Amino acid sequence: MKAQVEELRTKQRAMEQSIRKEKRVDRIPNSKIRKQTNVKDIGYTIKKATFKYAGHIMRGKNDRWEKLLYRLVTI
Repeated sequence: MKAQVEELRTKQRAMEQSIRKEKRVDRIPNSKIRKQTNVKDIGYTIKKATFKYAGHIMRGKNDRWEKLLYRLVTI
């Protein structure tokens, strides 16, 4: 999962540079581009959605297969 998130972050940075019509050769920091485009980090968004889904599952009944599966995966 970590490698997939890093790959998505790389693609996101490339898209942000494309939006700003800047090349990698210009050596502009990613943090500066991120502030100018007002795009949230994809890793943060994925983590937030994962926790939101986990909370949703944990509030459910104990015998649901999703809850049992989520407990198995997180162990």
